[in-house]
Amino acid sequence: MGIMWLVLYVTMAGFTFVICPYTSWFYELESPDKQVSWKRRICRPFWYTVVLLIFVAALMIIMYIFLGIVELPVNDLVSPMIDADQVADGLCVGCTKQKIRVNIRISFVLYLISITAFFANFLFVLFTGIGLAALPVDLFIEYKHRPRLLPLDEWADRKLQLGRVAEEMIQRGRKLQDKYPTVGAGRGRAAYNEYKRDIFTLEERWTRLKAQRSLGGKWTQIKAIISLFLSWITFALSIAWWLHILIYVVWPGNNPYPFLNNMLVAMDDAFPFSAIIAYAILSFYLLWCAMKGLFRFGLRLPFFFAVHPIKIGGTFVNSFLFNAVLAMFVSFALTAFCTFSFKLYTRNTDINVIFAKGSLDLKGIRYIWRYIYWALLFLPFLTILVMLCQGRRKKHNQAKRRYEYK
Repeated sequence: MGIMWLVLYVTMAGFTFVICPYTSWFYELESPDKQVSWKRRICRPFWYTVVLLIFVAALMIIMYIFLGIVELPVNDLVSPMIDADQVADGLCVGCTKQKIRVNIRISFVLYLISITAFFANFLFVLFTGIGLAALPVDLFIEYKHRPRLLPLDEWADRKLQLGRVAEEMIQRGRKLQDKYPTVGAGRGRAAYNEYKRDIFTLEERWTRLKAQRSLGGKWTQIKAIISLFLSWITFALSIAWWLHILIYVVWPGNNPYPFLNNMLVAMDDAFPFSAIIAYAILSFYLLWCAMKGLFRFGLRLPFFFAVHPIKIGGTFVNSFLFNAVLAMFVSFALTAFCTFSFKLYTRNTDINVIFAKGSLDLKGIRYIWRYIYWALLFLPFLTILVMLCQGRRKKHNQAKRRYEYK
């Protein structure tokens, strides 16, 4: 295994399981209501991190002892004793051929990389499947609903409506604080996440309402045009990835159509750096889809985790760390998926040996590796269906609120 990949994955693991969790727990102890000593703020996250490392290390060691074996497929040739002059062109005359699997114990470091990518695969498939459909649609919606100048009376009415919603949210927050004084696990955490999601939605509506009065200058219109342009680009990339997954990644058989592999190989033959750029665009687009899928999933199912949006000049440290941990964790699975998807382009590379020829045939999980990517074909359609139902429900609720206000 190349030293570059070893250093890269060790660094990512250090940030994912040590640095970012410790920093997140450190900032969670900061509270404006009560003073927390520096000793407690330093020591408590340290012990939390130690417990996390012990749990992860114990899990990895146990799994490596029992499952750290690659079941490598090979061709077994059996031949009777024959004279040397009967062997023609190196061919095995009279041989019987059968496919068998040879068990090979892999190194612990390679197993750590492979099993981390395997666990990250579930989040990668879920969030990326959602993001492949949600990303281009959200960009187009952002253009379609770009701020338009409202008459002063209509703007005042909407501002009054948002004010009433804000008052309701304040009362709801007080009741939530009385019912759950401390936010722990279970119902308290789910209720807090849902409340945080609704606050975020209200802030987005207020920001949009302010822009509809001032229009935010030329930058608002330029941003809308950029969103329209990116919506078409991302739509084309999502279609290309969906087709590639269908006809190459999950297509049954030994000779699937290479599709995007042909493009990368042709670009590499003409100008190698252009193929590297294309490979990076395709890979980082999937990471963008995963982040979008996470945000969409958190908005719809807040009882799993809180919404962590990233805004220029308005991002909390915990939100930044949460998205950083997710991006690094999902990157393990993203690297493996891109290696599987572009085997022709990445052939004879260290990363191809790690994933395409090692991780794919790990004992106990090789069938999951082979069939989990089918979900990437169905999740985009399910996402579109949910978004359509969500849009109809939103219009119904808006009409109901206007009727109640009148």
